Amino acid sequence: MRGSWLRRVVGSAQYKPMYSVLLLVLAVAALGVTLWTFRHWQATRSGLILFVLLPLPALPYELFVAGIGRWLGPGQTLLELSGLPILWWTLTLPLALFSVATLCRRVGFSWARLDWGHGAVCIVAVVLLLWKLPVIFTIKQLRLASWEDTVRYVPAVPVVPLSLWLVFGAFMLTGLGLWRRERWRWLALPLVVALVLLALPVAVVGPIPAYLGKVLGFVGMAGTAVHYGYRFTIRPDNSILKTF
Repeated sequence: MRGSWLRRVVGSAQYKPMYSVLLLVLAVAALGVTLWTFRHWQATRSGLILFVLLPLPALPYELFVAGIGRWLGPGQTLLELSGLPILWWTLTLPLALFSVATLCRRVGFSWARLDWGHGAVCIVAVVLLLWKLPVIFTIKQLRLASWEDTVRYVPAVPVVPLSLWLVFGAFMLTGLGLWRRERWRWLALPLVVALVLLALPVAVVGPIPAYLGKVLGFVGMAGTAVHYGYRFTIRPDNSILKTF
């Protein structure tokens, strides 16, 4: 009798996915990473940290907007909110490559010690930024994308993912070099996982893995930037700031 009653209750219950809540949880985590990185940039004023920090605020904002889309619903409000992180990614994400160039040179990679090697990465960052600037004028060309209980607007043409792939790829290669040279694996590992998650088809698995990949990627980038930012920052009295 009890088993029959339990089956009726479970069978009559409607399953309501809460992926939107998961996006909000990721937004809180991303906000924590952003504030943590900002605090360490304030302590060091390191350019290495700064260029990783600049694109970071767009991540919790994007996750928050995607999370509340379920309750806002499709419409002009959600559309306008969705455009801001795309604009911010466009303007700041290529600048993270400056951190790659600086980090590789400070650590002592042979190619980065050459002016042309270090400069080439910086030129790629500038070219990528200039290439993506026209996106600012087409920022309203977004399409509605929904999956399970999530509702969001995404670019009609996937402009940001290309920049994200290039930046994450550059940091992953840098991380592999750091792992081999200095036994620092906390850049390569998160970036490898992040790229795998980003490669999963959104139409099949939904947006959660891609968002999780972004968070993991920036965790690795921020952690590494802070670690080496302290290592290569000099106080006014010429003493080195203590690294964590």
